[in-house]
Amino acid sequence: MIFRSRISFLKFNTIFFNSFSFSFLLQFITAVIFTSLVASSISCSSSVKFTGADEVVEAEKFKEINVLLSDEQNKISYTVLSDLSIEDDERIIALISKGNVFSLSKNEEKLLLEINGMKFSSHKFIFSSRDNSNQVNLGGKVYHGKIKFTPSKGKINIINIISLEDYVKGVLPKEMPTGNGYENFEALKAVAICIRTYAIQKIYNSKNEFDIYTDERDQVYGSADSETQISNLAVDETQNMILTYKDETAQIFYHSTCGGETEAASNVFQVQGFTYMDGVKDGSPSNCRISPRFEWIENYSKESFIERIVTAGLLADSNYTVKDVKILSRFPSGRVNELQLELHDLNLLEKRVSLFGNSIRSVIRNSDNSAILRSTLFEIETSEDSIKISGRGNGHGVGLCQWGAIYQSQNKKDYKAILDFYFPGTEVTQLK
Repeated sequence: MIFRSRISFLKFNTIFFNSFSFSFLLQFITAVIFTSLVASSISCSSSVKFTGADEVVEAEKFKEINVLLSDEQNKISYTVLSDLSIEDDERIIALISKGNVFSLSKNEEKLLLEINGMKFSSHKFIFSSRDNSNQVNLGGKVYHGKIKFTPSKGKINIINIISLEDYVKGVLPKEMPTGNGYENFEALKAVAICIRTYAIQKIYNSKNEFDIYTDERDQVYGSADSETQISNLAVDETQNMILTYKDETAQIFYHSTCGGETEAASNVFQVQGFTYMDGVKDGSPSNCRISPRFEWIENYSKESFIERIVTAGLLADSNYTVKDVKILSRFPSGRVNELQLELHDLNLLEKRVSLFGNSIRSVIRNSDNSAILRSTLFEIETSEDSIKISGRGNGHGVGLCQWGAIYQSQNKKDYKAILDFYFPGTEVTQLK
């Protein structure tokens, strides 16, 4: 997950046409994950400032969040699995029950909804439960709250309108290992507070019809189906808690495994002034050594290295060979700041290509090219035919180290101590 910058901000402390039934058939197109995009979002958000007098009024703004589930399709078809009501721009237009199929398509600047031969046109349609469950089953997934459909750039937005607390419950087990009992519980509570703080920033800074994505561009969200008893309890025990710094919402970053030391936010996301994210040593020995990604090795052919540089647009073609790869500079945490490739073309003319900071991960990627490189905390060796990267950690390294937090939880540290360790000088604040 990733994002931010600064600004001030107030504190939080009809007509029924026929009943139909149905069961939903929807195949979601997975959103492409852009960690770097998340990073840029973070760097330009503003902070909520607490002013006291208006905190109760402002708190209402953050009770609900609009989560973009999909924006990839221009025609969709469903079968309903529960009793629902449908609203358009003005009123409830239909009550539907388990069983019938409906379809949605773009109709110029509006949506066209078709149910059993009946047609409705509107700028939006909102589906909500007709019982007390406050749940909608969409494409075989159960979502708390409501589902809103709107037109956007030739496609259809599918948006989950959900309470903030239910949103946090849908994110926490997707972002954190929940463990087998209560051993990770304090770490889960710490991350729940981070998730909520991050979400509040997104609501405040939102300029779109939706507030937040469901993948690593923001935070991974998994619907009500992903919830677990232990993670829900962690959310309930931290209800309405956020992290603040000098009476403003803290800027939140977290990652899987720091590898021994967290990185200053300014070195990865070009954000300045957040002294509580200048980086900390993660214990001695490292707290996150229990992570399965604490140490790792990737092996590459020199040809595959060239292919990655071409794909990144840093070389015009692949008619080069790798002579050497050198680490020219590192950040204080040990992460690579500048990586330089020394190349020869077919005429043995030399060329140098430099990669910088966290972008190294998205250019080099892992050896089977299935994901970005785990971290920039690594050593590199070149031989006659191959390149070996030996690294530690997983993620950008900024903010809270999740496996480090888990280790601290397992060693009797509470959530406040964990947050203070990774974000020194911040405070846990209760929204009213």
